[in-house]
Amino acid sequence: MSEINHQDLIIITHAALLMAKKDQHVDQKEKDFLKKLMLKAEVHPHELAGNMDIRELAKKLSSKLAKQVFLLALAAVARADLRIDAREQAFFKQLAYNLKVGEVDLERHSQVVLEKMVLDHLKD
Repeated sequence: MSEINHQDLIIITHAALLMAKKDQHVDQKEKDFLKKLMLKAEVHPHELAGNMDIRELAKKLSSKLAKQVFLLALAAVARADLRIDAREQAFFKQLAYNLKVGEVDLERHSQVVLEKMVLDHLKD
């Protein structure tokens, strides 16, 4: 966890929230994951102000580990509705390329697995 600071946690949580809102509907699995993420990351709703671009938020991350967790958190949100369309695939491929931390295989990992991977990187 030492490579992920509180500002990174705010960015990761904010991006996950923005990702959940992208399709104009936040389903229950997305809400549940966001609640767990906010609780474990100790991020409060007032810290998530603004409607920034996810790619701009990514530029503010401080470490490789923070970038990896960021990508995993977005993938967990994307997988929550069980549908990954071509636009989402392209978005993730470009984001992974920009972050230079490897890709997440959205078809291979379930939302549950991705969620666990994210939460396991956060402090207790």
